[in-house]
Amino acid sequence: MEANSIMISRFLTFSLVIFLSLSSFLQISESRFIENPQSNPERETLPDPLKYLEELEQIYSQYDRPKERRVGNNMASALKKLSQIKDFYNEAGRPRFGKRSGRAYELPLISY
Repeated sequence: MEANSIMISRFLTFSLVIFLSLSSFLQISESRFIENPQSNPERETLPDPLKYLEELEQIYSQYDRPKERRVGNNMASALKKLSQIKDFYNEAGRPRFGKRSGRAYELPLISY
């Protein structure tokens, strides 16, 4: 009985320490994200945020836009590659028996 009370008191002490440390951590991290508009001089130094974004768009637009695809000869080579993949997997797969064998239509129908 005494061992249980010691374990319970240790558990409560441990959980209290964890709770206090988490609450203090959250208090500190929350205070970092609250922004004081007077303490941020960077906000006033930007001349025009929209103009700045337009300049960035002009600089980086050539890199982040998708290029046009050329489909001409690539389509034939893609179809050839797909047929090669299909042939490979058809040979690698095990034969199926029963209804799903693919040859069910070749078997004669038996009527009783």
